[in-house]
Amino acid sequence: MSTEEGLFPAELFRLALSLQIAAVAGDAEIAPAACLRMIIDQMGGKQSLDLKCTSEWRSAIAWCLSPSMVPDQTVRATMRSIEVGNACKRLRDRGIKIEINAFGVEVTDRLQTDIATRMESYVQLMGGAEVVKQVCSFVSACQMVHDGMWLLGNRVPHLYAGSMPAFPVGWVYSLGLRFAGKRGTARKPAVVWKSIIELAVDFAAVLDCQRYSQFEEMDVHASQAERNLRDRFFGANCSYCHRCRQSLCVH
Repeated sequence: MSTEEGLFPAELFRLALSLQIAAVAGDAEIAPAACLRMIIDQMGGKQSLDLKCTSEWRSAIAWCLSPSMVPDQTVRATMRSIEVGNACKRLRDRGIKIEINAFGVEVTDRLQTDIATRMESYVQLMGGAEVVKQVCSFVSACQMVHDGMWLLGNRVPHLYAGSMPAFPVGWVYSLGLRFAGKRGTARKPAVVWKSIIELAVDFAAVLDCQRYSQFEEMDVHASQAERNLRDRFFGANCSYCHRCRQSLCVH
C-alpha cells in the first residue's frame, strides 16, 4: 500500500470522517470507517496507493476483516461526525434533501437556497424585531456578554462533558435586522422560534465548520500529529498543499 506518489494520510482521514458521518446519518455501516481507520494507523504516516489500485485495496480490506483483525463494529465516531450526521438526519426529516460524499456533506447552492428561504419565512412569520429580541435574550441567558461585548463561539466544556453544535447568532441576528420592519403574524411565536433555532443549528452543523469537543482525539497516533495540528490552525476544510507545505496554495 505504501508509495511515494499517492494519497496522503490527511486525505484518507477526511474520507474516514465522511464514512463516519454517513454511518451516523444512516447511509452506511460503521465497518468501512473502522477498516479505513485501521489502514490509516497501519500506514504510519506514509502515502497510500490511489483508490484505483483495487487489488491492493481489496487485500488491505481483507486483512482488516480477517478473523484476527475484525474491526470493532461499535467503533466510536468523533463527536464532530456524530453531530454532523445527526444534523443531516434532522434536516432530512424536515424534507430537505441532503447528500454525503467523500468530502463530507454536499452543501450545494440549491441546498443553501432551500434552507435560507425557510429561515426567511420563519423570521418573517415571527417578526424581525422579535427575532432580534430573542437573539439578544439568548446571548444574555447564555452569559455570552462581557463588559458590554458579545462573546460568540464554542465554550470549552470539562473533560467528560458533551458540546452541542453552536447556534449561529450572527446569521439569525442579521436576518432579524433585515426584516425588522415586518410585524409577526405567528399564532405561536415560541414554536416558530424553536424551529428557527433547530434549523439554524443543523445548517451550521452540516457545514462541518466547528469542533464539538475540545478533547477530541486525545490519543492521537504519531502519524496523525501533523493532521491534528493543521486542523486546529487552519480548519479541517482548508486547502492545504503537500507539495509546498502551505495553506491555500494555487497548485
